[in-house]
Parts: sequence; C-alpha cells; structure tokens
Amino acid sequence: MSGWLVVRSAERTLALPVGMVEELVALPPPLSVPGVLAAVRGVAPFQGRLVPLVHLGAAIGGAPPPPALGTTGVAVRLDGRRVLLEVDDATELTAADAEPLPHGWRGRWASSAVRQGGTLVPILDPAWLAERLTGGSAGSATA
Repeated sequence: MSGWLVVRSAERTLALPVGMVEELVALPPPLSVPGVLAAVRGVAPFQGRLVPLVHLGAAIGGAPPPPALGTTGVAVRLDGRRVLLEVDDATELTAADAEPLPHGWRGRWASSAVRQGGTLVPILDPAWLAERLTGGSAGSATA
C-alpha cells in the first residue's frame, strides 16, 4: 500500500505520490519569468530560495492558468529540484494500492489510479511532469 495526497486543480481530481510531497504552503505572489511554459506562473520565494511556481491543472491540460493566483501550494521534488504546484485544494491524504487506469484512458500524465470511494483518481506521473516542465519529449504531449 502506498500514500497519496489527493488534490483538485482546474476541475480535475488527481493524486500525488506522498514521496514527492514536502509540504502544503500558502502561495506567495510569484515573480514573472518571460518565455517559459504557460503553466509556469514564474518563480516564488520558498524557504529562502526562488523556485518555479506551476499551475498543476494548466501543466496537465496544456491551457494557460486562470488569471487569479490560487492560495494553496504543494511543495514537491521533481528530479531533485524543488517546485511549488498551485492547486485549488488538497482534499485528502490516503493510503491505498495503485490500480490500472480504465481501458481507453487518454493522457500520458497518469498511468495508474487510486480508488477514492467508488471513483478512480488518476495518479500524477512525476517523471512526466518533470519532462513537461523542462521541455522533454514526453512533456510536449497534453492531456
């Protein structure tokens, strides 16, 4: 059994592996960085450093983030680098076994799911997100 942080972002519910999660934070206003992926709001101060602030739903869906900055962030490690993920809400910390996604699932950002009640919640693939944010080939695909 593994641990998952269930979050909502851009009308999606998804699970983050707890191994990548450092903490939940109140989001500080970001400093703009031109020429980056639209999902990256910029950089924000976190524990004495400037780290990328990424709207998770926008990164998955390939659309720009909403104009207003949210208030909830999840500090995570992706490939050894710290990133703040902007989410609408962190709803639950749960322990469950990962299950396969249903046949016909579309989206390379998840390859398995966790059951929450009677619903399967897709699990974010941290490697996919890291590649998406750095411009790798897997990162070029949208949901």
